[in-house]
Amino acid sequence: MDLHRSVGLETPTLRRADIAAVTGVPREQSVRWWRAMGFPEVGDDVVAFSEVDVDLVQRVAGLVDAGLVDDDDVARLARLLGASCQRIAEAQLELADEIFERAANLDPDAAASDRLKVLLDERGTALMMLLERSVVYVWKRHMQAALGRHLDTGLDSVHSTDVLAVGFADLAGFTKLSKGLTPPELTEVIDGFEAAAFESAAGTDGRVVKLIGDEVMFVAPTVVGAARIALDLRDRLAAIPEMPTIHCGIAVGPTVGVGGDVFGTTVNLASRLTSVARKGTIVIPRSCVDELSDAPDLVVRPTRRSYSLKGIGDTRIAVVDRAPVTDD
Repeated sequence: MDLHRSVGLETPTLRRADIAAVTGVPREQSVRWWRAMGFPEVGDDVVAFSEVDVDLVQRVAGLVDAGLVDDDDVARLARLLGASCQRIAEAQLELADEIFERAANLDPDAAASDRLKVLLDERGTALMMLLERSVVYVWKRHMQAALGRHLDTGLDSVHSTDVLAVGFADLAGFTKLSKGLTPPELTEVIDGFEAAAFESAAGTDGRVVKLIGDEVMFVAPTVVGAARIALDLRDRLAAIPEMPTIHCGIAVGPTVGVGGDVFGTTVNLASRLTSVARKGTIVIPRSCVDELSDAPDLVVRPTRRSYSLKGIGDTRIAVVDRAPVTDD
């Protein structure tokens, strides 16, 4: 069984030393890139590489030699790609197994490993091709969207400080709930939560930055946009039977984008606000209240209590909700 050819890679003919000899890249450097992508190290005498590996190492080394990137830049991107693609591959295999489990011409009681072997023969060729093309298609669309965002902002660098509204939405009581769920039930809850989060962000100028178990981090250009994402997410979850609601914190301020993620004190504040938000509520710092004054669909209720937030200090907050619908 040639797993390399099954995923469109050439059968290995080269060792690590061969890569170094052909490319001129020191072994230690290519090993660092390899490890950063999340792959286990292979022995120097193991035939594990092919011309596609040579080509990539040469291209990356060319950028490094030209001074356009340094080794740390390469390792940072490799870590991001490795972590992201590993998760994508595992999720795709889970989906493929579910498809094969339901296929009329396959034994549903067979072991998952036996079902997945279908991907390696002619019956799975079309599905394997779809899995590959879907990754490339989604990347192209996200690259288009990312280019649009950065060109619209007019920043001198994609690493420049940008003012954003940052939100964290956490499923309330999820830890207790998950203890009583079977693995399929837990998967259904997480899938429903993730789907609702992406759908809510897609309806605005915001985007989901990352999912962390039972929590989602998102950003939007304004606090109004972020609040609408959070409220829409809460409403979507309410429509799903047995789905917990959220508690959410939103902060606005300078952020720094690195590797597709967002960092800074604004992110820390949003996270801390989430920890004090009550079940079903969306909270913002009191200092952001005026930014919602021109949003007739939202109401803001300042709280009397001041919260001592770790690493932040005393902070006054306000609760954001939808404005009640009135009959004209």
